[in-house]
Amino acid sequence: MFSFFKKASSESSNKTPISTPQAPAQASSAPSLGTSPIETQILAVFRKIFGRPELNLHREMTAFDLQGWTSLMHIRLVVAIEQEFKIKFNASEVSSFRNVGNMIDSVQGKLSRSN
Repeated sequence: MFSFFKKASSESSNKTPISTPQAPAQASSAPSLGTSPIETQILAVFRKIFGRPELNLHREMTAFDLQGWTSLMHIRLVVAIEQEFKIKFNASEVSSFRNVGNMIDSVQGKLSRSN
C-alpha cells in the first residue's frame, strides 16, 4: 500500500496551501506557500487528473484529504508528473511518498540532479 493511503498524522493541522495566482488558496490559518514553478506545474497536473480546476493543495495533503484519490488515481498522478517533468520514479521512490510535499521535494531533487 502506498504511503499516501495511510492516515495523516497530527502534523496535517499546519496546512500550507499550494495555489496559483489565478486560483487563490482557500482561506487557511497557515501561511500560504510561495508557489515555485514546480509547485505550479504539479498543481496543474493534479487539477487536470482530478478534473477540478479549483483544486488547491497543501504540502501535507494525502489521499485521505482529497475525494477520489484512489490507488489508480495515484498511479495516474505519478505517470502524469513523470511526463510533465520528463523524469522517472522507481517503485521505492513512489512508495516512499508520504504527502504532496514529499512528491514536490522528489521532483525538485531529480531536476536539480539532472542539471
